[in-house]
Amino acid sequence: IVNIIDYYKNSRGLPVYSETNFDELISDVLSTIQYIPERETVTINTNIKQEHVFLSDSTKLRIIFNNLINNAIKFQDDKKDSSFVNIDIECTDEIAKIIIEDNGVGISDEDQANIFKMFYRSGAIKSGSGIGLYIVHEAVTKLNGTIKTDSKIGIGSRFEVTIASMPVDKI
Repeated sequence: IVNIIDYYKNSRGLPVYSETNFDELISDVLSTIQYIPERETVTINTNIKQEHVFLSDSTKLRIIFNNLINNAIKFQDDKKDSSFVNIDIECTDEIAKIIIEDNGVGISDEDQANIFKMFYRSGAIKSGSGIGLYIVHEAVTKLNGTIKTDSKIGIGSRFEVTIASMPVDKI
C-alpha cells in the first residue's frame, strides 16, 4: 500500500522545490522504519556533509531514501555475523551525491539489468511488490538525476544517486 501511495505521489505533476536539510530528512526516514523487524539486526551509519542550501523536492527525495534504505535492510544476508547500511551524502550548492551501501545478499548481474522495471522482483526471495525501485528510478528521473547500481552476490549492493539542486531563480 505504501508503494502505491508513493507511486501516486511521485507521478503527480512537476516537482515542488524547497530547501532540503538532509540531516532532518534522513532522521525522519529512519524514524519511520524503526519498527521493521529486520531493522533490529542492522547497524545504520550516516555520514552527511551539507554546508550549502540545497533546493529539491523533499517528497521525491523521501521516496528515494525510503525505498533504498528499506531494501538495504530487507535484503540483508542472514549468514553474515553483522549487517550494515551506510548512508553517505555529500552536498554542495549545486549537486547532491547520495550513496547507500549495504553488505546484504547482493543482486546478480542479470537482475541488475531489470531492477528498475515495474513489478520486477529480483530473485523473488523476499516479499515485495516489485514497484519500489521503479518508483526510485522515476523519482530520480523527475529530479533530473542519475542512479547507478553496483552489486555482487554475497557481498552487498551500492546505489549512487546524483541530483542537481534547483537554482533559486528557477523556482
